Amino acid sequence: MNSQDKWNGHSYEMYDCKNIDLITKLFGSEICDVDGDNCIINDSDSYLFKEEDFIEKSSTFVKIADKLTIKNYKENIQYITDKFNKITLENNDNLIYNEVIYHNNIKGLSTDSLNISIQILYKFEQSDTINKIMNIYILLFLANHTEHDDNIFKFKIDLIDRYYSFNLDFKELIELDLKPIYNWIVNQSDYKDSYKAKLNIVRELIVKNNCYNLSADDLFSCDSIYNRLAAGEVNEYFIQINILKADFIKMESTKTDIFRILHLKILTWLGAIGVIIFDEIKSFEESDSVGLYELLFCSSSEKAQIISMMLLISLIIIALMFWREYKNLVEEYNAIEKYYVDRIHLTTKDYESYTLKPKINEIYILFFIASFISLFIRLMFSI
Repeated sequence: MNSQDKWNGHSYEMYDCKNIDLITKLFGSEICDVDGDNCIINDSDSYLFKEEDFIEKSSTFVKIADKLTIKNYKENIQYITDKFNKITLENNDNLIYNEVIYHNNIKGLSTDSLNISIQILYKFEQSDTINKIMNIYILLFLANHTEHDDNIFKFKIDLIDRYYSFNLDFKELIELDLKPIYNWIVNQSDYKDSYKAKLNIVRELIVKNNCYNLSADDLFSCDSIYNRLAAGEVNEYFIQINILKADFIKMESTKTDIFRILHLKILTWLGAIGVIIFDEIKSFEESDSVGLYELLFCSSSEKAQIISMMLLISLIIIALMFWREYKNLVEEYNAIEKYYVDRIHLTTKDYESYTLKPKINEIYILFFIASFISLFIRLMFSI
């Protein structure tokens, strides 16, 4: 590329081209006007060439929309790189986007100037400006009321009894990532026109959260609501979510009780060891031929064997009782998960965003293992 190259309207003027024959062959004489080593590449509905550069240099959204809207997104579009490589781009969202835009109430912008494919924009070289343009197009898609005046947007989702509005200045950066939620809406792998129900679900959630920037958990919730919609049970969704939260609180209370009882059992067990050690210290006399350390940890008396055996057996019983209670809690968790996923049609990830699967802290595992090994070795030494 030459530093003198420039935009003239929607046409791109190139000077001192070294590969003029390749350019002419690539674009064709109808698009490419050649004058010696100079050429003008006129805008075309079937080619994308240096669109990113045009967007970066444009000061208004209207100017960008007027250029992008002439593309024929219903057919495959040829993307020409700066090295004059041709890439064929496909999309399946243009018809959906145009259908939604047609029914949205948009003031200050012509719906004819908003012909676009967000999926095609994904293929552009990404930058903050390109990301901003994509998000504006998606906001126009999500909002059912939009006002535009002198690069200032007011996006509004109006649900009759409640609404949410969001103002945006085109000149400012946008800290939004609406691509995941847009992809979910336009994905029609389940059935045709599913985007209509999905769009309504997303609008409801945006108004409820007072925020366009939905999280991954919000997307899981949308998917769960949609699954219930497909099953004809939408009205009960939020009721079931409240019940799920109550079940989770109950499980958390049960888990707390299990670990509280375990702590008491461990403290009692350690207390018993303390009493035994204290009794041994009380009866110890310095005149004894055996030292205190040897008496406590290396004695092979029958009394030491019995005490070690009792402590080992009690530790095993405590561990087994705790394990049984923990397994019962996990089975309860799995049973509730199966009900909500299979019957209430929550996704697994949506369910997991409300509840946490019971886990045993590694500290308890290390305590039982270390205590068991220590007592087992002590018992072996006393035999």
